Formats: sequence, C-alpha cells, structure tokens
Amino acid sequence: MIKKIKRWALLPVAVVAVILAMVLVQKLANADESPHAKARAEAMQARESAFRSITLPGEVITQFLRVTRKPGEKVLVLKGQEFESAVVHGVVYHGVIISPEDAPMSAEKWEVHWGARVFSVFLVYPKGDSPYWSFKIRTDRTVTAIAYSASAEYIPNNAARAA
Repeated sequence: MIKKIKRWALLPVAVVAVILAMVLVQKLANADESPHAKARAEAMQARESAFRSITLPGEVITQFLRVTRKPGEKVLVLKGQEFESAVVHGVVYHGVIISPEDAPMSAEKWEVHWGARVFSVFLVYPKGDSPYWSFKIRTDRTVTAIAYSASAEYIPNNAARAA
C-alpha cells in the first residue's frame, strides 16, 4: 500500500540536506588551511611577550613585530642547528641545539638588521607540539666591513688635516 506523501512532510528532510551541504562546503574551504593554522595564530598573539622575554633591544622588537605580520620565509630546521635562545610554552631556553629525533622541522624565518648585527627569529613547528619562537644573532660582515672601511678612510683624512 502506497500512501501519498504531502509536500510539507518533506520540508524537514530538505532543511537537513541544506545544513549538511553548508557544513560540507565549510569543511572543504578549511581543508586548504595549514595544519598549524590555529597554533600559528596563537603563537602570533604571544610573539611580543616571547620577544621581550629574551631581552632583545627595543628597536629590534619593534622591527620584528612589524615584519612578522606577514608570513616568513619557509625553512627547515635540521639536526644540530643551534639557536641562541628559544621560548617554548613561555619558558626561555639558552644555547638550544636541535636533536636528531626532532629534526627536520618546518619553520618560518624573519630577519632584521640593527647596527652591525642581524637578528633572526624562527617560528618552529615541531612534530606533534605547539610552535615555538627561536632566535639567532650574528654579526653582519658586510656592515662591519663598510664601517671598517669608512673609519679607515676617515683616519688618514684627519691625519692629513692635522699635519
């Protein structure tokens, strides 16, 4: 025995189908997001605190806050790689060396120049854990060479004037 189904009886089924379609579209749209997207957003909110916790110069912190607004250069952190310091879950560690078990890890890298030094900051994405901030500081040989060259030219000019 076949009964006629009234049109209004199909309304709940249609509503459920539309909701399921909307959920599916949303999931597909979010599928393109990086697996680190949420953790990265949290790390970005805490970046100023991380930068200040290792006592970077104020001007360097200001520059890092500006440049880290945009995605950094994609790099790999390899075993044996050294960092002056790292801020992991709010705790500062100095003299960090990446162990073979942890490497390789993906990371984002930004650099700023201040004086004759280059400050590098990395947002490291360890496997199965929250990202953390790591820092390197090195002397910029180009800036040092230019400063040395300029001072070498300056001294003879002063000596010539004094004579």
